[in-house]
Amino acid sequence: MTLKLALIGNSNSIAVKGFPWPFNAHPEVEFTNCSMGGSGSPVAAWAEARLDLSQFDVVMFDLWTNEEVRVAAKRSNMALIRDHTLSLVNAISQAGAIPVAVSFPHLHFLRKDSTPVHRLAMRLVRELGLAHLDLYGVIRRCIRFTPFDIPLDQLFWDDPHIQRCMARAVGFEIIPALQALPAPRRTDITLGAPYAPGSYLPVGTLCPDAALTPRSTRLLSADVLPITSARQIHLQGSRKITGVHLNEVQTTRNILINGRVLADLPSRPDLMAMREKQSFVSTFRPAYVSCPEGRVMLSLGDTALPDTAPVAELAGLSMTGARDLTHVTVNQVPDAHRNLAAHFTRRFHQHLALMAMGD
Repeated sequence: MTLKLALIGNSNSIAVKGFPWPFNAHPEVEFTNCSMGGSGSPVAAWAEARLDLSQFDVVMFDLWTNEEVRVAAKRSNMALIRDHTLSLVNAISQAGAIPVAVSFPHLHFLRKDSTPVHRLAMRLVRELGLAHLDLYGVIRRCIRFTPFDIPLDQLFWDDPHIQRCMARAVGFEIIPALQALPAPRRTDITLGAPYAPGSYLPVGTLCPDAALTPRSTRLLSADVLPITSARQIHLQGSRKITGVHLNEVQTTRNILINGRVLADLPSRPDLMAMREKQSFVSTFRPAYVSCPEGRVMLSLGDTALPDTAPVAELAGLSMTGARDLTHVTVNQVPDAHRNLAAHFTRRFHQHLALMAMGD
């Protein structure tokens, strides 16, 4: 029987010949990838708006890797991450699918053994009784089970990405566990603290009378609005803006929302080279700003790229509403099926480490 599988995630979930590759290749998996590199937990709201979640048996989500950096830099916070995670789990479960949490490790925080976002994620996994794949634990076991010294950074391609060969092998290894997930039991959980529902509005809804420009890649397409001067947007009711969906390579200025710099772009040398090769790099930049009565003023800040015309290409905004929801619906599977890495043997962990050393 074909498994209908969706993946919502960040750059680990779109890496070529990485984690998602086995799902595309497997003859008994019908796979949909709704991921966006460089994003954090607000990508959940975008994906929820983009997908018909009722069409899937299982929806995996990878929301937290970049949030370690953003929380440390005070560009995100635990309440925002919790809001978007709970909102997505509730939407997946209400649609009839099984939510599966995936936690990719970040080398910098793993090395320091300081992973506050991962700790929050695992608390939510336990509180909600979620099926999950904890790759922090997999990496630690690779080190512990390998009978020779191996540098931790050897297992990583760069700080937020484990080696693609390892991610690909893990993807292959969990397919049987995903296929074996039994019919879930729908459970209504009362939370100790309320959360806010997440949502996403594309720029065509935000600015219905504006002339939009279509952009696309092999994975994504979006209509964008080139912003060259201040623009007022009105939302229904008060909101907190949590993310700005941008076309990064065509955005040459920092974006301000209600006067606050939110979507600052790195002035990195490769961005100009990227602009010459492609016209669309979709990304979410973190935000956390209240918009009383739904008033949003977008404007342009300082230059991010020198000697370029001032423009920011906006694709949409993620946001949360009032923090007043106290219940979340979770499609739970039995305890014995929740840890997708439970069957990973000592030999498999050693195999992963050896693969990384030879990559």
